[in-house]
Amino acid sequence: MKSRKGILLVLACAFSIAATAGQEEYNECMLTYLKKTKVNLAAQFITVACDENFRRPSFTFSKRKAYNECILENLPGVESTRAAAEIRSICARKEF
Repeated sequence: MKSRKGILLVLACAFSIAATAGQEEYNECMLTYLKKTKVNLAAQFITVACDENFRRPSFTFSKRKAYNECILENLPGVESTRAAAEIRSICARKEF
């Protein structure tokens, strides 16, 4: 039973360290891409992309990471909800 608690403690520490390391990259992503965002929907898509690529990268498949990069490259500066939705659809249809 003690070895099981030890393993759980080691795993918890590992996840904590990984989360802390990803937090700085996530913060930079948010600062970089949100400052030019003019539409709430675009901000929501950007937030999810930063979260998946930097705070939860081990749970994100390479195709999803590429989709998120497409979102981050194309959504900042968009001035309408319709344009944000169209860009999201285009990124989803791209072959990565």
